[in-house]
Order: sequence, then C-alpha cells, then structure tokens
Amino acid sequence: MLATIASLSLMMSCGTTEIVNPTLSSEVGSGTVSGKFRVDLNETNFNTGNTIYETFPENTAVLEVSYNESDVNPTNFSNSNISKVMQVRIAADGTYSFTVPASGKGTSITVKPLDFVATRVTTGETKQYIFVSSQFSLTVKKGSTYPQSIKTYSASNAAE
Repeated sequence: MLATIASLSLMMSCGTTEIVNPTLSSEVGSGTVSGKFRVDLNETNFNTGNTIYETFPENTAVLEVSYNESDVNPTNFSNSNISKVMQVRIAADGTYSFTVPASGKGTSITVKPLDFVATRVTTGETKQYIFVSSQFSLTVKKGSTYPQSIKTYSASNAAE
C-alpha cells in the first residue's frame, strides 16, 4: 500500500511535477474516495420532470485533489506548508477512485472537478457546452472508504 502512495505522480503547488516519496510515520496509511460522476448531456432525456444524468466519453473529466503535507506527517515540519495536488481521470462509465495518505486523525482534502467541454443535446440542437461543478472538502481517515457522487451544476454554451 505504501508503494502505491509513494508512486503517485503529484504536482506541487508551484507548478512542477515530481514523483513524491513522502516521509511517512508509522501512523500513516491511506484512505480511499470513490464514486460516480454524472452529467446532463441530453436535456430532452428526462423522466416525469426529473433529470436523467448520463456518463460521458472517457478522459473528458478530471478531478483535482489537493491536501496539505502536514496532515499526512505532522512531525515533518519541513513539509508543513506544502500543498500536494493530484489529478484523477474519470472512467468511461463515470466512476472514479483515488487513494490519499491518511492517518487516524485524518487528512483534509479538497476535490475540484475541473471544467470540461462536451456535446450536449438540447431541444432542437446539439452543441458544445462547458460544464462546471463545485468543489467539496472531506476528511479522509486511515483505512476508510468514502463514497462520493458528483453531478455537474451548470453548463454554458462553449461558443458564447
């Protein structure tokens, strides 16, 4: 499990990419967040007034996950202000899963679905739209799994 954590490709907040091999205390393990990401790609497809959310083409959407290194290893003061960021691609069936280093006290993470462009069917036309979702925060504890479903909140015509 630690090998998986150590091999994650993370982006530092300063914009450089590196393979991170964190100094982990024996209290640190990992926690998993997984779920489904849905989007309304067809406005004409609804059931008695309720929106039916669809999945979308693979690699269209990406989650940006960030956490503070001090949550992972509070005894390593040299890392206390370093924010780690990783990107997670959504699978074609809309599912996602990622693991973050976590202790029993927990690691506070922020998950932000990045804006993406996809084709949307509306009444009488099909156009490219930009889809936007809100970020959410979560505390992930060692050995725990957290199911989180995400739906897009807004879309705007990409041509405008």
